[in-house]
Amino acid sequence: MTRCRLGLLVTLALFGLLVSHELLAGSTGGRPHGEPILIGALNASWGSTPQVVGLRDGLMALGYQETEQFVIGVRFTQGDLSALPVAGRKLVEDRVDIIFADHDDAVKAAQQATTHIPIVFATAGDPVGLGLIQTFARPGGNLTGVADLHLELGPKRLELFREMIPGLTRVLFPHSATDAYV
Repeated sequence: MTRCRLGLLVTLALFGLLVSHELLAGSTGGRPHGEPILIGALNASWGSTPQVVGLRDGLMALGYQETEQFVIGVRFTQGDLSALPVAGRKLVEDRVDIIFADHDDAVKAAQQATTHIPIVFATAGDPVGLGLIQTFARPGGNLTGVADLHLELGPKRLELFREMIPGLTRVLFPHSATDAYV
């Protein structure tokens, strides 16, 4: 999935949460009307990731003004996966409205930190297999996001490829043996 398309899908998922937040702010104790929505981004990188940049750019493309309507506060753990749970709890303490996690470990840390704050994820893995959601049809809990379904779609893609090229007997598939999702 391209970075642009992933950013668009995550932005659309977050847009739905922003609309819900605006509709429910008065009745659920959310931010007072007019205050920016606080988005806490959680990841283990050393700096801003393409997903976080895509999220910000996507919200701005939809007409939202950064600092006026939304603020993204990022918690980086500089490659230390064991620091993600503490960073996730810190976002909850900071009273963010939404948590955005762009890595499987960050999503797990956010899920452990809260059951009330909505979590939007952009993950390359299998959210059902990782135990993040119950099913795609009924995810349950406070998580929503985008999953790269190349594992589930791989056999179907090969089947379609064989239908397009009758008599196909060999297909070269380069991959990395260290990538669990290929």
